[in-house]
Amino acid sequence: MLKNTRSIFVLIISVITTLCSEIKIIPIGNIDFLAGQYMIKTDATTLGGNFNFSFSPVINFSPKVALLPMIFATYRGTKDIQELVGGGTLVQEYLDIGPMSLKFLYKFDNTTKLKLKTGYKIEYLKETTDEKWQKGLFDYNRTNLGIELEKSLKEKVYGIRTYFDYNITQYPNYASLITQFQTSLDTTTYSELSDNAGKNVLDNNSFDMGLEFSYKHNNFNTKIYYNLGMKNFSDQKIISDIGKFTKDLRKDFSHLLDLNLSLKTPNTIISLSNILQYYLSNQNSYDAGRTQYISKFYDFYQNSINPSIQLLIGTVEPKTMFVLYYDLSFRQYIERLAQDSSGNYSKDKIFQNINTIGLTLKYPLNNLISGLYIKFNTNYRTVSSNMKYERYYKYNYYVTNYFLGFTWEY
Repeated sequence: MLKNTRSIFVLIISVITTLCSEIKIIPIGNIDFLAGQYMIKTDATTLGGNFNFSFSPVINFSPKVALLPMIFATYRGTKDIQELVGGGTLVQEYLDIGPMSLKFLYKFDNTTKLKLKTGYKIEYLKETTDEKWQKGLFDYNRTNLGIELEKSLKEKVYGIRTYFDYNITQYPNYASLITQFQTSLDTTTYSELSDNAGKNVLDNNSFDMGLEFSYKHNNFNTKIYYNLGMKNFSDQKIISDIGKFTKDLRKDFSHLLDLNLSLKTPNTIISLSNILQYYLSNQNSYDAGRTQYISKFYDFYQNSINPSIQLLIGTVEPKTMFVLYYDLSFRQYIERLAQDSSGNYSKDKIFQNINTIGLTLKYPLNNLISGLYIKFNTNYRTVSSNMKYERYYKYNYYVTNYFLGFTWEY
């Protein structure tokens, strides 16, 4: 009996030793610290800083099995326009914390990979300078579970990737603040999100399914990507044409198609992408102040064209990187009516034209620290619309920003 026990113990130690001897840990990370200004129309410039941190110790248990834990945090200390509750809201500060995400990778062979992932993140938004962290109206937390399968064909010339993600999103502060700050929201939004419509009106469960096809030939790459998104709101009821809430709950669907082309040379990458999005929702709107009913209030389609060029400059590695990009987007709401500056409705449907141009410059400082760069980034965006009523949300504006700082890649 003792002899058998010793044999089992020796076998266990041998297996553990063999596994540990194959384990390889490769730390990968990035730190950005940039300071600069963000200007919105004639508003006073805002001095602030942006910080981004990510760290992932890639753990390779064997050539076929790997584990990728990741910790990340992003902070933006300058003004920004974000789309919240169907409109562009000015945000003073932003903090995105991902305590942990975990991805498991298994290679069936050299052409087939399986990935399982899970994660949790918290996002804090400050709409006013005196608002306290963790008290923001649109603060949320999200839990994610997902699976992904990747297959290469014909010596990796063709590739197919498919995935499925499930997300649980919760807004812990929205229900309590909506009744206290009615005047901070327009009549439409308040009617939709009042206590009569439910308590946790923004909480939702969502599904994302995607399929990607890729093709590589010499220096030319092509990707075609399709995503179907479904979002079920757990406590937001549908509003009827007489301003009453029904028993049905809000459900949103999103179709997204992305075509990406790129041409690579040793020192240049030229890319062009075209993104089509079609967003559908069964939620309507009723403006009680003007007795105006709008069905399918959130439905829209959008087309975005994004050309870019990346240049590597110099003869010594790593080289200086220069990136110039442009984004031209057009969004058309299908049923949402435009309003004049006084709030009177017209027969026209709302549209938005969005133009963005930006550049990024990274200069290596390898003589000081390996992987360290000076980074400069600037963007200019203009947004124009036939929607002139902007008491609560921005539809027409232009913004400029520039940031200078350091990035460390390791």
